Amino acid sequence: MNLCIDQGNSRTKLAIFADDGKMVNNFIYKRFDASEIEKICSLYPVTNSIISSVINIDPAVVNTLNRLSEHFILAANPRTGSLGCRSRSQCSLAQQKPADNRRRLCYYL
Repeated sequence: MNLCIDQGNSRTKLAIFADDGKMVNNFIYKRFDASEIEKICSLYPVTNSIISSVINIDPAVVNTLNRLSEHFILAANPRTGSLGCRSRSQCSLAQQKPADNRRRLCYYL
């Protein structure tokens, strides 16, 4: 299953998609943290995740997604200061070579 997270200024929207592309469920949060990801991943067998944000992303959220997803993509605007990364070379996720060979990508839009 695929977990897609869109983090905006006032809300965080989350959707779960089956491997065939059909949306299984969606959620809207006014407050969003890593514990919500833990709950979702306990209900759905998430293998792929992406988070896109216009605000700073809590590193605990990124670490949880990174830990619980087989494939993880962080899509962020470097001008927002998301994770304190200003360029791809500064993003620790982009620099990591995971021991288990899972793919982790850090994109800047």
